[in-house]
Amino acid sequence: MNHRLRVLRTRRRLRAIDLFAGAGGSSSGAQAAGHDIVWAANHLQGAIDVHAARHPGALHLCQDLRQANFGEVPEHDLLIASPECKYHTQAKGSRHTDHDNARATAWAVLAAAETCRPEYVFIENVPGFAKWFLFPSWLDAMTRMGYEFTSLVLDSADVGVPQNRERLYMIGSQHGAPDIAPP
Repeated sequence: MNHRLRVLRTRRRLRAIDLFAGAGGSSSGAQAAGHDIVWAANHLQGAIDVHAARHPGALHLCQDLRQANFGEVPEHDLLIASPECKYHTQAKGSRHTDHDNARATAWAVLAAAETCRPEYVFIENVPGFAKWFLFPSWLDAMTRMGYEFTSLVLDSADVGVPQNRERLYMIGSQHGAPDIAPP
């Protein structure tokens, strides 16, 4: 089982949406932490089909999230997002390019947060995401919306995933920077 969101435990159940949901690893982590997934979206129908089977209580959307109407998203407290990472990674076989279209999926997170104003934002990506030349502008925009972030880099093997893969976890809150520690 994926334990990604065990670092975001609260005293109450949160209603969560999952952007770039894939097959639902982060959604499963949120449920394991006691939260409810109410909506999930991804650009690949196959991923949405798997997510829907794993999380049948959520509404699902198959769409390029850079063009989504976030005003139609159900009310929620927690925005989970894993924007495209393959152009940020240093992994063997990665595709680096000066074209920023794929990295621009991070701006969809900003659009969703601006429209919906959830209390919490949880971002999962590769550590190279924080080295993206537009990352300071992205983070500044999130901060201007009232989010204070805490981040850490963990190896997936340290949180129960059977692989060595470093991931960047960022948790933003409208109530001050969350105090998080590795699970």
